[in-house]
Amino acid sequence: MVITGPGGSGVSWTLSQICMDWEKNGGVALKATGIAITPPRTLLPWLTMRSPAHDNVARWETMKGGAAEASKAIPVVGDAASFLVNELLNHRRKKLEREMKVLDEKEQDLLFVIESAAKGKRLMIAVDQLACWDDESWGLLEIILSPLLHSYYPSLANALVVFGAPADLLPRIRLLADQLPLTEISLNRLERADLAGALTTLGFQQLEQTELDVLFEATGGRLDLLRDFAQLSRNTSGEASSGADAAAYGRMIERRLRSLKGNVAALEGLLTAGSFLGSSFSREEAGCLTGLGRDELENALQMAEGENLLGLASGLVSFPSDAMQRYFRVSRIPNPSKYHAKFAECLRRLRPGDYKTRRLHLLMAGQNFESSVCRCLAVLDAQRSRRKSVDLLESESAESDGEFSAYLEAMLAAYSAFERDAREEGLTILQSIESLVPDALIAERDYLEAQFRLKSHSLPEFERAAVILKRWLSLQEAEPEIWSRIAQTLVVAFAETNRYEEAGFLEESLTKYYAARKNLDPWAIYSLNCLRRRSECLHQLVPARTRLQNALAYFGPSQVGTLARHPIQYYCTLANLVSNLIASGMFAEATVRGAELQAQIQANPSYPWPSLEISANNAVLAAYLSGTMDLQSSLHLMQQIDEHRDGLGDRLLVRNNRAVFLIHAGAIDQARSILDEVWAELTESGGADPYHRYLAANNLAGLVALGGDTTAALRMLDEVAGGLDRFPPGLRGVFSRRHAMMTEALAAAPTLNVTQYDRFPGDRHPPQVGPQWAFYGRSFLFSDIQFWAAE
Repeated sequence: MVITGPGGSGVSWTLSQICMDWEKNGGVALKATGIAITPPRTLLPWLTMRSPAHDNVARWETMKGGAAEASKAIPVVGDAASFLVNELLNHRRKKLEREMKVLDEKEQDLLFVIESAAKGKRLMIAVDQLACWDDESWGLLEIILSPLLHSYYPSLANALVVFGAPADLLPRIRLLADQLPLTEISLNRLERADLAGALTTLGFQQLEQTELDVLFEATGGRLDLLRDFAQLSRNTSGEASSGADAAAYGRMIERRLRSLKGNVAALEGLLTAGSFLGSSFSREEAGCLTGLGRDELENALQMAEGENLLGLASGLVSFPSDAMQRYFRVSRIPNPSKYHAKFAECLRRLRPGDYKTRRLHLLMAGQNFESSVCRCLAVLDAQRSRRKSVDLLESESAESDGEFSAYLEAMLAAYSAFERDAREEGLTILQSIESLVPDALIAERDYLEAQFRLKSHSLPEFERAAVILKRWLSLQEAEPEIWSRIAQTLVVAFAETNRYEEAGFLEESLTKYYAARKNLDPWAIYSLNCLRRRSECLHQLVPARTRLQNALAYFGPSQVGTLARHPIQYYCTLANLVSNLIASGMFAEATVRGAELQAQIQANPSYPWPSLEISANNAVLAAYLSGTMDLQSSLHLMQQIDEHRDGLGDRLLVRNNRAVFLIHAGAIDQARSILDEVWAELTESGGADPYHRYLAANNLAGLVALGGDTTAALRMLDEVAGGLDRFPPGLRGVFSRRHAMMTEALAAAPTLNVTQYDRFPGDRHPPQVGPQWAFYGRSFLFSDIQFWAAE
């Protein structure tokens, strides 16, 4: 019979109980138990054979003292048998030496002890702790199981041998007993539901439910520890609970750890680090804090789970109770400052955007300078996200000196100017910040400056933004969150300066970075969806639309009628999607999505929505082009938008579109006056955005040609034609074909009226003119750049 089970499942206890029951039923039982001793001692398990029922030990050493001592060592032999013992022993020894030559002197004596103990009764030999047995002991066991000795030791012929062994020794045992009938029994550790019954079996008093819970947790269902721990339940008063005895609890946990095999040091390091992290934590956090490699960490986790010291579920690692987590934290971390310092570094790598938490750990580690830097980064993050940062602003302490406070004051003033579109004011504030603070804070300053410059719709400003940002790509290791934010904005700056190859390479690097981190860092998922919006300018309309829709699913409200989970990102992404749908000629869909955007704004009027005139412009265009808003209403709304904003790029966009509506309404002279002003501003500013220049020139050239000056109109259109290669990929191909058609239309304009001019390309080239021509034909403008670049 083979009984197997993990440590603490009661294999040894079960063997002893079987032996005692065997003897109660008239048999003789001897139990040989291996003991872990270094160096190994030959035949040690056999030398410590005992009868569990009588607790008598039969030792070979006693045989050397004479017949009297030998007879006392054998439970079934009395003093009167002394002479016979010696005679039989000598006879057996001589006979075996002559006839078998398989046993040495010590083995002969051991077998004689076994035979004498049996004395004709049915014999059971229980062998336990086989992992500690030496080869000589295994060799003797092999001989006992064979028929070689049956004529010399008759009790062996009908003996029952019961093995208690770990599962990894099963193959060796089966090989040893391959010619014998074999029964296998597997034991498990106790389950929680078995605990009360086990206490009764062990003869201990019953405990309260809470005490049982703590008892089971401390012992892990191990019978050996349960027996020791349950002793504490005896003689306890109502005021003291054995289950709540913290010292006893700790002793049981430590005994469990000492009984384990394998890399126990890694397990203890894991439990200690985990107790610092809290009741639950991620594999990545544990790996970073312990310094264990992936395989080492996984092995330690599996060992901890197998011992019920930790649980693995839902992607998190957790302690079975707060009590166990508290035990390791209190007993193993007397000085937590080094753990705070190490975990702050882990946060920088694992969740680089969690500046607030990192700052707290740096404070507790006594790293005041670094905590001041994180405080500044946390305040700026809250400012960008429109979250309250009062606690951070008011948490002035010894680590916050005047230098950091002055920096924060200037940055917050610059962000205020940014939100008010006070460009010159904001740039002046930023230029007043000296480069005396750490690089991370200077990078934040430069990031905001680039945001100002990208709002200008000026090519030189786009180029300046790219130069400012590119030098900070080296921050990827030091501050990954700042690096990724700068890299996303640089994608837009590269695209706007016709550096699409560099922009595409950077987008790919960012995508791989976020994808590798999205399972452990929520910030990475958020940033990945920001990238989908910002990199729309690198893709054709259809794939760009898919990316925008994926981002909306992440940023949007959890249910209809509620505020989006990430309101600003939802607003910017949906505004871009409306633009994409308009450019694709999907005017009805654009109107529906524009209405969703307006509903969010109207339901939350106090929220600081950015660049409202852009989303309003796009919504009016979609509604007009889809036929859900008439011309006069559209013109009225566009006039209101025009009169309530004064930002450079935004105002030119809105004024151009207002002029287009006036043309459709027949107010040609008023439209011409507006377009002349727009064109003059674009020309005087130098380096204006090619997209704005081309479409404004296109509208003005159409009116000039309709007025009879074809040469001037064609010259104006040729002047801006070089900017077509700077259009986003989704528009570049469409506008290249459109340019050729409009050149032909301009040449024929003197013979056409306004309506005929608008219809001319469609009449001459119908296969090339799809539903989007209603938008492209009259050259309305929408703006994506604000939302591509926006934080």
